[in-house]
Amino acid sequence: MKIHCKIDRKELSEGLRRIRQSLGRVRKNSPKYQLELDIKKDKMHLRVPGADIELSLWASGEGRFRFPLKLLWDLSKNMHTEHLEFTISDQCMVIKHGPRIENSLIEPLDGFETILPELPMNYTDRHILGLRNKYTEKQLKKLGVQQMVEKAEYNYDIALSHAFKHLKQYGVTLTEIRRLADRKINADGD
Repeated sequence: MKIHCKIDRKELSEGLRRIRQSLGRVRKNSPKYQLELDIKKDKMHLRVPGADIELSLWASGEGRFRFPLKLLWDLSKNMHTEHLEFTISDQCMVIKHGPRIENSLIEPLDGFETILPELPMNYTDRHILGLRNKYTEKQLKKLGVQQMVEKAEYNYDIALSHAFKHLKQYGVTLTEIRRLADRKINADGD
């Protein structure tokens, strides 16, 4: 599958800036952090957990790809043309008037496959911890959220300790607090 695309470089930069704002400082600068590109004939969606940005573009075909966020960000910032024109295919991107990028991190996605976990736009640690019930540990790693889950678990343990510290004088046990919080995390809906 080869798709030729042409997009306004400033619009792409603005979309990527908005995507980066939704991410933590460490993740947005990580060379391994992936976003999902969903390319249609007249638009492209940039997706990361909790954010979906639609941009206008011209494309010769349709496709979905897993793509390194930092690579696309660097391209949008370092190219000095009005439009960014490129051809994307399996593990390769050729930029008109720019470099040819062969990268094992560029990966086509089939059908309804996604690299994104189900998270709301303004997700919290509670939503991230809820992913443990929806995905296996292997799937969490593939989705790239294992580190987010570990951080949320750390924050959860600290919050439980604080709650216990303040409520133990009333006879509340750590186990009771944990059960209540786990019920809320595992509950469907908000």
